[in-house]
Amino acid sequence: MSTLPLPPAQDFPLQFQIADGLDGSGSHTVYNQSNTNTDTKSFILFCFRAVKIISNSGRELWKNNTPNSPFAQRPIFLLAAKENEANIKRFMDDLINTDTDLMRSEGFTLGPDQHITDAIQLFGELEDSHSFFSLPSNQRCNITHEPTSTINILPASPLHSYTGIFRWFNLLIYHLNCGKRTWSPTSLAIKISMIFVRNLIEEKTGMRIDQPNASGGTSSTGSVARRAFSCDSKYIECVLSVVETEHKETLSKLHTHLSAILRIINSDRIINTEVFGDL
Repeated sequence: MSTLPLPPAQDFPLQFQIADGLDGSGSHTVYNQSNTNTDTKSFILFCFRAVKIISNSGRELWKNNTPNSPFAQRPIFLLAAKENEANIKRFMDDLINTDTDLMRSEGFTLGPDQHITDAIQLFGELEDSHSFFSLPSNQRCNITHEPTSTINILPASPLHSYTGIFRWFNLLIYHLNCGKRTWSPTSLAIKISMIFVRNLIEEKTGMRIDQPNASGGTSSTGSVARRAFSCDSKYIECVLSVVETEHKETLSKLHTHLSAILRIINSDRIINTEVFGDL
């Protein structure tokens, strides 16, 4: 936007439209935090993205052509206890005071009756009550001030460890089921296998995997992944039934090892390494 030419005087005042987004931790209990004053121990990340700039006459001067890119999202703050409806409602009503569905799809305009000082005051009240943690705006991606050299190796959170491994394990099943030895996801045989396997899993276990949901995410959530690698044997029994006999033993052993590893990294208890090694 800094490269845009200055519009003529008749185009003023300009309208800068932005849309917000709320990305939370869902019901993922692995995000339990210590030393907080919240009831639910979960949090939500509030982001915004630039949508467009239009002139006083309605002429479009600039438009964000990649609104879904992560580089277009700008986090503002983390709000704790997102299940606290009163807290969220007050935030939405006091700050936005508009239809949130319309806001997400078309953006909203910061008009003359809405002042940034109101937002700053509300943020200050939330910060004073330790309800959110502000993110320095002058830092890398607004997330961290650590130099790149110190964060080349990032520890995976328990949630992302579960969902990442679950996605990889299911991808392995899809390939074994159709006999493909390539990782290309564009193969028609792999797509057919994926539909067959996930429908069978839903029929046998009630688990919906790798399917889009209403929130714009996927049905392979942390809770689903934890169930797949838990003591509940329905999932592994189901996937073993769709692969060739020669792969069943290896696949079952892999599932057991992954289950043990995921429980270890998700545990805050002292681990007996000798027993763990015997697994």
